Amino acid sequence: MKKLFVSIDLSDEIAGYLAGFVKHLPRVHECRLVPHENYHITANFIGYVGEDIIGEIKTRLEKVSLSNGPFYLELEKMIAGPPNKTPRQIWAVLNESPQYNKLTNNLRESLIQFSDSKLKEMIPHVTLVRCYKPDKNLRQFEREIEPGRSMLVGNLFLMESIQASKGVYYKPLAEYKLRG
Repeated sequence: MKKLFVSIDLSDEIAGYLAGFVKHLPRVHECRLVPHENYHITANFIGYVGEDIIGEIKTRLEKVSLSNGPFYLELEKMIAGPPNKTPRQIWAVLNESPQYNKLTNNLRESLIQFSDSKLKEMIPHVTLVRCYKPDKNLRQFEREIEPGRSMLVGNLFLMESIQASKGVYYKPLAEYKLRG
């Protein structure tokens, strides 16, 4: 079984900005920084699947990529996430554009039979900090980001999440150019 998700890579500029932001955060007890090489936006979480259905998932992702074109996302704010719960993460949130919503809806509809995710909407975000316990004090790090930090979304990636002795790393299994 492989643990899969569909991701959007960050531009070098956005990834660098976020790495600089977390470098200046005070250390929070029982929290760890996400390594910058793991920064991504999860467009759809699939979960654990057998190797025998990965080919069908790839076929469906190819179809989704043909019906969705490139679009821009802009950094908006830093929040304690997930929203409406006691937070255990710090997120960099990007704007929800109509194109992003169309893409994530198409992904959800195309992959629902393979997914163990109950998520109805995917808030475009990058997880920067993970805590081992929920902590309402994470809200002190919430702030708006000055406008103008945007990136072109032109590709999707089918990723495998692998737990190793030194932590989680992500392995790309396929890349899809948005051509709709």
